[in-house]
Amino acid sequence: MPAVPVGLAFIRPGISGIVLVIVVQFGLVTCMGVFNPVFATYRLNHTGKDRVARSLAAWSVSGNALKAALTALWGLLAGVTSPRTAIAVAGVLLLATPLLLPRREPPSEEELPREEELSREEELSREEEPQRRELSSVPRLAAPRLPGTDA
Repeated sequence: MPAVPVGLAFIRPGISGIVLVIVVQFGLVTCMGVFNPVFATYRLNHTGKDRVARSLAAWSVSGNALKAALTALWGLLAGVTSPRTAIAVAGVLLLATPLLLPRREPPSEEELPREEELSREEELSREEEPQRRELSSVPRLAAPRLPGTDA
């Protein structure tokens, strides 16, 4: 599936071409449908409660501005070259996006917790368990939705 966006540059007319487009669109929509809510939840969980509204507004504005700018840029690229070239460039750039993900080095021996520290952490987690059980009976509120998401 990762090479499929590049494959769109090589679509031929006929049934095989339309089937490829349908499969690619289905895959992309499915992946976005899984990724967007998970990533939005992660971002909101790591945002201070006093900044959630600002963050949601900023993500909405910046996301819409970026979509408009990239649509115009790729329209220009397709006009200067060809639509197939623009699609191929977009596919190659999509394949390169994992390189932008942050990397973590494995912890060194000094950074790993010692056994005494592990046993203390286990004690603390056991002390927290009754509190977790009490909180599990509290009804949860619906999670806020990001503007522009269909969920």
